[in-house]
Amino acid sequence: MDWTEIVKYLGGSTVLLAAVSYIAKSLTSQFLKRDLQHAQGEIERKNQLELQEFKGAQERELQTLRETQESKMEQLRQLHESTLQSIQIQANERVEHVKSALQRVERLQSDLLKSRDDAYGDIWKLTGAVNLFSTPLPVDCAALSTSLTNWYYAKGWLLTSESKARYFLLQETLNLLALRSVSLNRPSDEVLFGGDTRTVDVLRRLRSEQLQVAPRGDDGHYPIEELAACVNCCKIRLSHGNNGQVSREFGWLALQFVMSAFRSRLTLELGSRDMIQSSAAVEEHRVERPMHACNSDQSGGSAVDSTAK
Repeated sequence: MDWTEIVKYLGGSTVLLAAVSYIAKSLTSQFLKRDLQHAQGEIERKNQLELQEFKGAQERELQTLRETQESKMEQLRQLHESTLQSIQIQANERVEHVKSALQRVERLQSDLLKSRDDAYGDIWKLTGAVNLFSTPLPVDCAALSTSLTNWYYAKGWLLTSESKARYFLLQETLNLLALRSVSLNRPSDEVLFGGDTRTVDVLRRLRSEQLQVAPRGDDGHYPIEELAACVNCCKIRLSHGNNGQVSREFGWLALQFVMSAFRSRLTLELGSRDMIQSSAAVEEHRVERPMHACNSDQSGGSAVDSTAK
């Protein structure tokens, strides 16, 4: 075999080997690629399964959490409704209790006012002898004090604290006059009615001169301190015994003042001098006298107080 044949032989073998090598490499690459694709598919499938399992677990956990929260919210709602219902029941009970108490107070006040009307009216009857107008009547201070005492232990519980203090000052004045045996005389008719000055203003002037009492619009507005000072002045004035006509008039003025202050206070508490009109009277007044003319005939002077009673 010469070199030419050897070269041809080797050359053919090399081509064959190369072909075989290429075929083997190609087959191996295909097998590896198939295996790789299979492995990748397995991995993806496994990942999908794990992801689905994870999502399912998350959803179950969220569902459990949601159900727990809803259960708690329902419990809170029921507790809230129960609490509100309990509060409402208690509030209704308290409202009913307050309404009952108010109704009871209204009944008591109504009964008290009715009883006070009757009781205070008796005071006017008992003290009617000491008056500014009409014929003067004799006044027995001891007897009047006894009558007022009998009234007090029967109906005195109806007096307010203010009126009670005035009642005691009146009793103190009556007992002082009885102790000093002062025969009361009202100032003469000439002094009270004979001049140009209104009788009520004359009385106020006499009070100012003899009792040191400043004039006021209504005797019910005199404070207790001022009434007590008047009673003390009366004690000092009469401490030296009965000095005739001057003391008798002074005693009458003192008793009339304290008694009028007591009666007027009762009247203020009852409100019996307040202006009360029916709706028909108010409408008639409005039609006949327009609002712009309401003040056309007002004198501007103060109203006559209870001293004229």
